[in-house]
Amino acid sequence: MTDTLHATNRSNNAQIRGVKSVTNLLGNRSMDFQTRYVYMGRAIAEEYGLAKWYYYDTSTPNKLNYDRNEVMQSARAGDTAVIARKSDNEILILVVKADSKHHKELMQFLSGTQEERRSFWSRLTQQKEDTPPTAIVPKKDWMELQVYFTPGTECEDGIMERIDTAQKMDIAIYAFTNQRIADALLAAHKRGAKIRMVTDRLQSHGRGSQISGLRDAGIPIRINHGKHKI
Repeated sequence: MTDTLHATNRSNNAQIRGVKSVTNLLGNRSMDFQTRYVYMGRAIAEEYGLAKWYYYDTSTPNKLNYDRNEVMQSARAGDTAVIARKSDNEILILVVKADSKHHKELMQFLSGTQEERRSFWSRLTQQKEDTPPTAIVPKKDWMELQVYFTPGTECEDGIMERIDTAQKMDIAIYAFTNQRIADALLAAHKRGAKIRMVTDRLQSHGRGSQISGLRDAGIPIRINHGKHKI
C-alpha cells in the first residue's frame, strides 16, 4: 500500500488511518505486528518495533498505531509512505522523502513489471542471505542487547555463556562477588580475550569481592576514585 503523508502530529504515539487498502492489507482482526521502519532521505534511518492494528468494522476507519521513533520523526508532509506485509505478523513501513533520488527509484519500481516489483521487495527486505547490499537500504552492523532478570539461574547462566564465547568484554559493575563468573573471566583472559572493567572503590574491597583476584591475574580494572557515586 502506497500513500502520501499529510500533516503529522507530534504526540508520543501516532497512527495511520485505516483506509480500505490498509484494511485489505492488514486484515479484519486486531493484532500486533513486528515492524521494520525505514526512512530514506538525505540520510537513511532504520528502526524495529511493534505496531498495533486496531480493526473495528468495514464502515469505520480502522487504525494502525505505532510508537514514534527516529524513522517516523523524520517523516514530513508530502513524503511517500509504503506499508508492506512480509508475513502473517511482520510488516514494513517505508517512508521516502519527497523529490529525493530514492523517491524516483521507488516510483520506477512500483510502476514496473511484476518481476521488477518482486526483485525490489526481495532486495529491500533482504530475504536472501546472498543478496548484496543495495543503495536503497545499505547493510548495517547491529549491537545485540540481552537483558536477564533474577532471582533464578537464567541471569548467571546467560552471562557465563556470553563470557565463554566473547573475544572482547567491557564490564561496568558495582559489587562483584560471584565466584563462577570470576572464574569464567579468568579462563577467558587466559585464552586471550580482551577484558576491561570499571568498578566501585568501596565495593572492590568489600566482603567476598573478586576484584583483587582479577587484577592479580592481569585484567585491567579501573576503580572509581572520583566524585561520582553509584
